[in-house]
Amino acid sequence: MYNLGEQFINKNKDKLLADSKSIIQGTKYRIEVLTDRLVRFEYSNDGKFNDYETSIVKNRIFPVPEFKKSEDEKTLIIETKYMTVIYSKEMPFSSRTLTAKYDEKKIWVYGQKEVRNLHGNTYSLDAMYNLPDLKNGLFSLDGFATIDDSNSLCFDEYSNVYANNKNIDLYLFIYNNDFNLALQDYYGLTGYPPLIPRYALGNWWSKEYAYNEDGIMKLINKFQIREIPLSIILLDNGWAKKDSNYPNVKVGYTFDSSLYPNPISFVQKVHKKGIKLGVKINPGLGFYPFETNFSVATKYLKTNKDGYIDFNIYDMKNIDVLFKCFIHPLEQIGVDLFWNNYNPHDLNKMYLMNYYMLKDSYKNNKRFLMLSRNSTYASHLFNVMYSGHNPVDWRLFKVLPFYNLTSSNIGADFISHDVGGSIGGVEDNELYVRSVELGVFSPILRFNTEKGKYFKREPWKWDLVTNNIACNYLRLRHKLIPYLYSEAFEYHKEGKLLIEPFYYHNLSFYDDENYVNQYYFGSAFMISPIIREMDPVINRTIQRFYIPDGVWYDFTTGKRFMGNRKYIAFYKLEEYPIFVKQGSIIPLAGEESYMRTDNPTDLEIQVFPGKSNTYYLYEDDGLTYDYQDGKRCVTEIDYNYRASNYTVIIRNVEGDLSVIPEIRNYKIVFRNTKKSDNIVVYENDKEKKDIQTEYTDTDFIVYINNVKTSSQLVVNCYGKDIEIDSLKLIKDDIDSILYDLKIDTVLKNDIANIVFNEEETLSKKRIAIKKLKRKGLDPRSIKVFLKLLEYMEM
Repeated sequence: MYNLGEQFINKNKDKLLADSKSIIQGTKYRIEVLTDRLVRFEYSNDGKFNDYETSIVKNRIFPVPEFKKSEDEKTLIIETKYMTVIYSKEMPFSSRTLTAKYDEKKIWVYGQKEVRNLHGNTYSLDAMYNLPDLKNGLFSLDGFATIDDSNSLCFDEYSNVYANNKNIDLYLFIYNNDFNLALQDYYGLTGYPPLIPRYALGNWWSKEYAYNEDGIMKLINKFQIREIPLSIILLDNGWAKKDSNYPNVKVGYTFDSSLYPNPISFVQKVHKKGIKLGVKINPGLGFYPFETNFSVATKYLKTNKDGYIDFNIYDMKNIDVLFKCFIHPLEQIGVDLFWNNYNPHDLNKMYLMNYYMLKDSYKNNKRFLMLSRNSTYASHLFNVMYSGHNPVDWRLFKVLPFYNLTSSNIGADFISHDVGGSIGGVEDNELYVRSVELGVFSPILRFNTEKGKYFKREPWKWDLVTNNIACNYLRLRHKLIPYLYSEAFEYHKEGKLLIEPFYYHNLSFYDDENYVNQYYFGSAFMISPIIREMDPVINRTIQRFYIPDGVWYDFTTGKRFMGNRKYIAFYKLEEYPIFVKQGSIIPLAGEESYMRTDNPTDLEIQVFPGKSNTYYLYEDDGLTYDYQDGKRCVTEIDYNYRASNYTVIIRNVEGDLSVIPEIRNYKIVFRNTKKSDNIVVYENDKEKKDIQTEYTDTDFIVYINNVKTSSQLVVNCYGKDIEIDSLKLIKDDIDSILYDLKIDTVLKNDIANIVFNEEETLSKKRIAIKKLKRKGLDPRSIKVFLKLLEYMEM
C-alpha cells in the first residue's frame, strides 16, 4: 500500500457499502436495491463481493427505497415502484435465472442485447469521419440500461489500483420514460459533476506552434485591440525544452529557456491580462535527462538502456514522481491547467491518468480544470473531455452535434472540439463560421490546430465579413458567461444537463435526420445546429427544425414561433437557429467585461414576453472551493408578465456579497416589447430618477446605473398590448432571398407575383416559374424557386 499523500485518501470510503436494509444476500449472490429505478446484481462463486471504489462507482449509499421482498427455497422476488425482479436463487446469472418485469408488459432479461439503446460517447473522434463504436449509454427507447462494473479497476482508500476479482457486478437502471430520474441515480452512483472554473466558459486558444514569450504577448494584444474575448492560452507542442538526442519527444515539463527565459515572469504577464495559462503534457512519454528535476527522479526510479525513465502508470512510485518532480513545479510557476495528452489506446490507463490528475488537485483550494480524452463512464468527473484531432472537413463537422448528444447520454456535458477543425483539409470560411457558431452554443469553446502557417483560426486572418461574424459570436459567447455559469452550477448541484438532447422530450424524432441534432442549451435556449453547406444560388442554408410546446422566439430577431410545429427557414452566414422560450430571463455580462471572466459590474438582463418567470443568477469567486463553505451568492430575478404591464424585480442577494461588485449597472432589455407609456424604478423603497430608456424596432431597453447589489431593484413598466406581434413568416425569408439574388430586378417582381399569389395552386405556380426561362431566368434559379414553392406548401 503506497501513500501518495493526503489528497489521494478516499474520504468517502464509508459510502461504498450500501445500506444493510437495501441488501439481499445469499451464498453466491448479492442484490442491492439502491433506488426504485436502480438495482445492483453481484454473483461470486467464492462468495466474496466488491465493496471497493471502482473506476465507475464512487457511492452506494442511497436512501433506502420502498420495496417488497418475497422468496421460497428456489425463487426470490423483489418489487419496487418501477420493476419486479425475479431471480432463481444461487444460480449463475442467465436469461433464464434473472429477469425484471416493468411497465406492465415489458421484461428485461439478463444478457440481452440493448438494441434500442442510443449509446454514450466514451472515446474521441481523432481523425475519424464517423462516430466510433460507442458503448451503451443511459438513454434507451426501451426504458432501461445496464452498466457492467465487473471488469472495472478498483481502488483502496489510498487510491492504489487493483484489478477487479472478475465477479459479475451489474447495475440495472429501469426508468420507463423518467430518464432524468435515472440520470440522478447515475450521478448518485458515480459522483455529481464538479463545478467548472468560471474562466473555462470563455474562449480557449491553442496552436501547435513554438510561440515565444513575445509571440504570446503580441497574440494577446491582437485579441484585445480588436475586443475579441480570450480567457485561456493553452500551449501545445513547442513550449517545452527539447533535446536532439530524443527527437520524438515533442512535449515535456520544463519551459524552453530560448522561448521563455523567465517562465515565472511570463506567466505573471499573461495573468495580468486576465488570461489563464495551460500547457500540454504527455506522461506516457516518460521522463528525460533534459528535464530540470530529472536527477531528483532518478533517486526513486531507474533509467532504461536509453538513459530515460519509462512511465508505468500502475506503479504508484511513478505517479508520486510525476506529480512531485514535474507537475507541482509547473503549478508553482503559476500554470493554471493541463492538457493531458496521455493516449495509450488503453482505456484503463487513460482513466487512471485522469483519475490521479483529479485526485492530486485536491491538495489545495484551487478548482480543478483539465483537458483530456474520454475513457469510460463517469467521465464527467474530469470536467473537459477532448474529442481528439478533428479534420478540417464538413464530413467530420456533421458528426459533432450528435457526438455531443451521445456524451449527454452518459451524463458528460463538457465536451470540447477543435473549432474549425485542427488537421488537414481545406480552409473554408463557411465551415469556419458555422464551427464558431456551434462552439459558442457548446459548453466549451476552444480553438486548436496542428502545425501549419496557413491554418486560419484567428478571425482577423479572414475576409472582413467572416472576421466580423466570428468576432460578434465570440463576443456573444463572453456575454453569455453569467448565464452559462449559473447553468453549470445547476449541472454540478442538481445534475441538470447543460446540453439536453431534444429527443429526451420528443422521442419520435430520435432517428429523424432533420431534428435529431436539436438540443436544449441550459434552461432558456434551444439550438438547431447548422451542419449543411449553404445553397450557392440563394447563399443561405436551408434549415428544418421543430419548435416544441409553447411559444419560442428567435434570439437574434425576436420573431415569434408557435410550438408543436415543423418549420423551414433560410439562414445567412451570420444567422443561426437560436431559440428562446417565452418568459425566459437571460443574464449577460456587459461589454466592459469582454476581456474578463469574473463577476461583471455591468449586467444585461434580457427578458422575453408571454409568461412570468424566475431566474436564479449564481455567482462565486469562480476559482476556488470556497463556495462549498458558503462563499457564494444567488440573485433572484423575477419577471411578472401581464398584457398591460410588466415588472422585473432583482431581489436582495442571498449569500456572501463579497464575491460580487458592491455596485452594478443594469441594462434591462425587454425583448419583442413596445415602448412603455410609464416607467417607475425603485431601489429598495426609494424611487430612482436617473434612468435612461431606449427603443429599437423590437426591444424596449431601460438603463439603471449605480445600484447597490445589497438592494432590491424594481422596474415597473406600464402600457397596453405590450408584445410586438412578430410571427416568423416564410414570406419574409423569400423576400430576403429575392433582394439578394443576382438576377434581373424586373424578374424579381415577376417571381414575387407568382410565389405570393395565394389564389393559384402549387402546380400552376410551378408552371409559371418554369415559363420565366423565356424572360432570361437561368435554370439554377428556376430549380431553387421550384424548391422554395414546395417549402411554402409544407
